[in-house]
Amino acid sequence: MNEVYEKVRLDATIKNGRNAINTQAEYRPNKSFTARNLCGIEWKKSHKKGTAGEFATYWTSLLEEQKDLYEDRSKQAKGAKSSASASLRVTGIDTTPLLAATPSES
Repeated sequence: MNEVYEKVRLDATIKNGRNAINTQAEYRPNKSFTARNLCGIEWKKSHKKGTAGEFATYWTSLLEEQKDLYEDRSKQAKGAKSSASASLRVTGIDTTPLLAATPSES
């Protein structure tokens, strides 16, 4: 019986880069500015109970042109965050707490 549980658990998990994703769990985008995450934030608005597997299927089904739009948005968002931090440093405001609170962009 334990072997059956393990098979089901493994079937419900996919590899995404270096992390395993439970495809049956509700999809929860984070606060990073990656193209995939920005797409996920929009997708989540119309798929309130959508799963990670459903979003993974959606993301992989997008055309390269559609993904490029999210890449452009990602670059704009990262640039805006970067310039905001730089302007605060020029004015002498310590941005260390702000930078520590922002998500990593890996």
